[in-house]
Amino acid sequence: MRWGPAVIALLVLVAGAGVASAQDGTADVRTWAGQTLRLTSPSLEVSYTVIPPPPPGVTAAPTTTTNTPTGITGAATTVNTQAGAVRPIEGYVAPQTVDSKQGRRQQSTITIARGGLEMRVPLANVTTMTFVREPVKSTLPPPLGDQQYRYGTTLDLTDGSQVTGDYVNLGTAVLRGTTPQGTVVIPWQDIQTLRFQR
Repeated sequence: MRWGPAVIALLVLVAGAGVASAQDGTADVRTWAGQTLRLTSPSLEVSYTVIPPPPPGVTAAPTTTTNTPTGITGAATTVNTQAGAVRPIEGYVAPQTVDSKQGRRQQSTITIARGGLEMRVPLANVTTMTFVREPVKSTLPPPLGDQQYRYGTTLDLTDGSQVTGDYVNLGTAVLRGTTPQGTVVIPWQDIQTLRFQR
């Protein structure tokens, strides 16, 4: 018997059903501005940019260092990058070409910290996220300095338990969903409460 293709097809079907079920349902959102929305097919997504590696033999721009206390200036240096390097060297600016691609992927977990310990919680286990924020003193001039916050969260889980973190940062994550008026994209920092209805 040849079970290989049948097993692979079944695994693909089950995995696809898992992704679809994660997107099914609705989410009730309340923003810090006081808006309330009901989104269908909600998903928490992260944006990213794929930058191609520098071509072989590309030279970084010369850099100059200055030692402020003595006023001594270092010599300009040029560094060659290695072909296939994982990370471009400092000072390399990738050209804006058709090879640079924007992308987004669904976030399947949320990482929260409490007392220096991190916990990664699957989003499929979360029924409600309630964010809290505290203003942070910033050295940036207004209005940028007025909008700096430290975020924490409380997660209500499907088993009835609750997890609280005093720090959370979802980076570039946004909540995407649809309303009768169309697609809505909300940056996670604008969300006060997010309640999933699965």
